[in-house]
Amino acid sequence: MSREMFSLLEKEMENLHTAGLFHDEYETGVRDQGSVQVDGQTYIDLTSQDYLGLALDPAVKKAAQLAIQEDGVSMGSQRFITGTHRIHQDMERAIANYFQMSDAALFATLYQANIGLFESLLTHQDFIFCDLFSHPSVVDGVQLTKAKKSFYARNDLEDLEDQLKRSPQARFRVIITEGVFGNDGQIAHLDGICNLADEYDAIVVVHDSHGVGVIGETGRGSAEVHGVLKRIDLLTASFGVALSGVELAFVTGQKDIIRWLKQKCKSYVFSTSPSPPTVAAARTALDLADQGQKRRQDLEERIQYFRSNLNKMGFRVIKSTHPIVGIASHDAVKTQRVIDSLYKDQVFAIGLCYPVVPKGFARIRAHITVSHSMEQLNQALEAYERAGKKHKILR
Repeated sequence: MSREMFSLLEKEMENLHTAGLFHDEYETGVRDQGSVQVDGQTYIDLTSQDYLGLALDPAVKKAAQLAIQEDGVSMGSQRFITGTHRIHQDMERAIANYFQMSDAALFATLYQANIGLFESLLTHQDFIFCDLFSHPSVVDGVQLTKAKKSFYARNDLEDLEDQLKRSPQARFRVIITEGVFGNDGQIAHLDGICNLADEYDAIVVVHDSHGVGVIGETGRGSAEVHGVLKRIDLLTASFGVALSGVELAFVTGQKDIIRWLKQKCKSYVFSTSPSPPTVAAARTALDLADQGQKRRQDLEERIQYFRSNLNKMGFRVIKSTHPIVGIASHDAVKTQRVIDSLYKDQVFAIGLCYPVVPKGFARIRAHITVSHSMEQLNQALEAYERAGKKHKILR
């Protein structure tokens, strides 16, 4: 057996360590009330995307437990083989109603949803315009299609329109973007995108995992923020963020498109049906998000408090109102050193460096949740200030 590949990987891993860019996977334990156990110690948790605190909500846990008792932990096969269980149909109706769409399809994972969507709908006769900073599952889904592809600069309507103008004739044009960009919480200009879609006769697809349940007056996400919920053709998202954190995703939109997906989308047809406890937990979380105005108000107060204090300290906080708080650090090594300093101060945060973000776009990222107490946020802010001064990243 040739060891050339193993030797190369060993050398590359050594290079990562030397450059200070190697990222260890921490062994974590119990997460509760804004904290997490790491190596037997308690840290303030700024990594969880459970923005609304639904992952540990008693009603969500109870729903999963009851589903196990009634239906077990698995459906045992794909839906086209075993049939569609009532729990899946109820969930799909609830999703469609929540987003004011006519139908929805459940997927076991977000990757399955975004990879299968484009491949099953588009051919070489079509053209896709994809935001360059879309989620990797979106980009991979776009790359798998035979459609002509064009990537426009992040959230840049001028670049998008220029590419629309110069695009060749196509059967269908599709514009795909993030609703909320996961690297720093910025919200896409969906109103402008919808206007361009009207002008150039394009279909609008929005991936909004970080938006649904969290932003918008009633938690319908980035499309609600911009008042374009009824102008979006297809919406994809995962429950793995604010809506309980379970591994479950969906595509919702016009009924004929959803029915076609259920016939032709390989990642839907050939994947085992989502488990009953997962669907039950997500269903309850969706109901709680629908009634979650108080949670969102409490969350907004925490976000504003954390962001404003970081700005006062001199951090380059990327402008947004989302619970993802991104700090532009640019330098990958400095970013990792800041993260290490925070960790020594019992603050568990994350740094984003190449290849997660392009070179020169390094970020320090925190996730604020409704579960964080003001005492925890203050402790975290003190740690941030010490790390920022130590590693000279303040303005």
